[in-house]
Amino acid sequence: MQREQLLGAMEVAARLGIGRSLAYELMRNGELDVVAVHRRRLVRESALTAYIEKMTRRLDEGVPR
Repeated sequence: MQREQLLGAMEVAARLGIGRSLAYELMRNGELDVVAVHRRRLVRESALTAYIEKMTRRLDEGVPR
């Protein structure tokens, strides 16, 4: 059984090409689903992929963020 990778804010920011603060904001406002591990908030790889797909669909449809 393969475990899904969990990403921290810095990794999320790097993959999306955004700053760390914006990554935390996306996590805080619920745009990215998070998993709480002790005091850390982490994002599942699948949640990041779903977010990217959602933003891509919106862009293709001409819907603003």
